[in-house]
Amino acid sequence: MNTYTCKFLTPEQALSLNPHLPVWFNPLWMKPLAFFYGLNPQVLTCFRNDNAVAWLPIYEKKFITLRKAFNPTLVYYSPVVFTLPPLKQANRELLREYEITRCLGESLNKGFKRVWLNLDPSLQDVRGFKDMDLKAVPHYTYVKDLKQSTE
Repeated sequence: MNTYTCKFLTPEQALSLNPHLPVWFNPLWMKPLAFFYGLNPQVLTCFRNDNAVAWLPIYEKKFITLRKAFNPTLVYYSPVVFTLPPLKQANRELLREYEITRCLGESLNKGFKRVWLNLDPSLQDVRGFKDMDLKAVPHYTYVKDLKQSTE
């Protein structure tokens, strides 16, 4: 059985582990945005056998001892980025993503009193978050290639 562990990292630590992460994880983006809103930027990283397999950008606001995770206005969606080799069986791939999102949800529940995140539409299976008593609803967005005719 695969065991996953999650840790909160700084954006610099996350970028040093994987320099190919999208701009949403870059310290040049996260730090000024967090400063503007008075937040603390973090990256929730999921590990399997000391290999980072999933990433979630988090913005934290503290009030006395209460910690709250949420999306600032300029970051409407929080993408969960999986850095896993693809599997041949689609059902095994979904099971692996479920286990990872469950680990992420467990870490969010332990680390924060309140969680208010809009997950990226590319994440369609939110069962892992729901199993950890987080309210999670998939946001569906459809893309139409405008180069093709609409007829």
